[in-house]
Amino acid sequence: MAWTNPATWLAGSTLTAASLNEQLRDNMLALNALAASASNVQSTHKTTTWAAALSLSWQDVTGFSVAITPTAATSKVLVHVVAHVGSTVGGLTQITMRVTRNGGAVVLPALSASRFSASNQQGLLVLAYLDSPATTAATTYQVQIAGSNGNTNYTYLNLTGDGTGTSTSSVTVQEVPVP
Repeated sequence: MAWTNPATWLAGSTLTAASLNEQLRDNMLALNALAASASNVQSTHKTTTWAAALSLSWQDVTGFSVAITPTAATSKVLVHVVAHVGSTVGGLTQITMRVTRNGGAVVLPALSASRFSASNQQGLLVLAYLDSPATTAATTYQVQIAGSNGNTNYTYLNLTGDGTGTSTSSVTVQEVPVP
């Protein structure tokens, strides 16, 4: 049942079962559906570490994805990533991160996470994006990482470059209903 703009009845108006059903029952069902989709939140907390020798090519971070099934094709999905990244190389080393949808379309542009001035540091990247997947099918958001200075270096998630200090990273998606 779709939302119908509320009617205004005047004195002497004739109320029918059909008009009351449309105004009361159908609008209550539409509001309940919106409330249900607002609680559609999925999250992955990555507590293990990940490492890769990266240069300019994008790599999926193993175990750092989350799937959501929107309740309406008009819904938006708020994607929120908190990642602790590290590198063994200092100087101009940058770690770049993006999020893909269903292994294809990039929903977050490539953004530099951290620029390290010394080796073995750890930085924090926080990204938020409001996506419009336009589907009610299961949709998977995958975090990818690449180096951005053209030099191959080891890049880490949840670990500093020297192996000390561990962290937890997360990717959370929340359906945002659009009536």
